[in-house]
Amino acid sequence: MIISIVVLFIIGTLCYNKFIKEKTTSPEANTVIKKVATKPKKEVKKAETVKWIKQTEPVKIPILMYHSISTGNSLRVPPAEFKQQMAFLKESGYYTLTPAEMYKAFETNSLPSKKVVLLTFDDGYTDNYTEALPILAANKQQGTIFMITDTTGKKNHLTLAQMQDMIKDNITIESHTVTHQELNSLKKELQLKELSDSKLFIKQRLKHDSILVSYPVGRYNEDTLAATKEVGYKMAVTTEPGLASKADGYFKLKRVRVVPGLSQESYQHLIENGL
Repeated sequence: MIISIVVLFIIGTLCYNKFIKEKTTSPEANTVIKKVATKPKKEVKKAETVKWIKQTEPVKIPILMYHSISTGNSLRVPPAEFKQQMAFLKESGYYTLTPAEMYKAFETNSLPSKKVVLLTFDDGYTDNYTEALPILAANKQQGTIFMITDTTGKKNHLTLAQMQDMIKDNITIESHTVTHQELNSLKKELQLKELSDSKLFIKQRLKHDSILVSYPVGRYNEDTLAATKEVGYKMAVTTEPGLASKADGYFKLKRVRVVPGLSQESYQHLIENGL
């Protein structure tokens, strides 16, 4: 009896192993295994390449200067007006540059589009995140925040987390010094510290090498120009009105101040003429 049971067990095992071998070596089984092994990886969407166009005349770029996107004084542009202005830029075919792209434009005297503009926001107010960012993101527009690094996380100013979020939405964080002191009133050593410490903050906390600085209140002197270059910035902006041009010098770039209450015609005139 025991011998019969053992024999039946051995026969059953042999039959099962044969079945498994035939199943796994069949064409159908091979097909399934092949599909699993060759399943394509999820493709990473590549950034759109932009064809740069060589210019016959020296490149001039409108650098628009905003501050707070709110109401209250001449430095504050209401959210509704800002939204209309960004819609106008988009509908008119303006390409919003990054600082790196602006530098390339000056260096190569070429542009990625017939119409370009650099959007800048001084001081790093919280409403740049709550009000401006959603509008820019919806329009797929790029912008530049000039951050006073010592005010990070303080009342009405951007937090580190907010800046990190903005970077994900094509916003570049650049320097507006550490404490926003008028540089031309400081000795060169203190100017170097204001410029270098803010650059270091952005490098360490945001993993970005700041190439552009905005002089507080637009003030500078010869020491400022030398210090800015010495620290390693490639460009600097002032508050002097006009279109930015390489001919003015990389560390004395002009800007176009945007004030509240502009009509669309006035806004367009500012962008086209810088005044």
